[in-house]
Amino acid sequence: MDLFGRIIVVVFTWRNETIRIIPARKATWTQVRQYEEE
Repeated sequence: MDLFGRIIVVVFTWRNETIRIIPARKATWTQVRQYEEE
């Protein structure tokens, strides 16, 4: 969830001891529903 309360999807990878964000985007309706069910 971002600072505005929106659910976002973030894809990342570990590079040594650093986290590298690849893309970040607003979640689709289906992804929001899956998140809320967990």
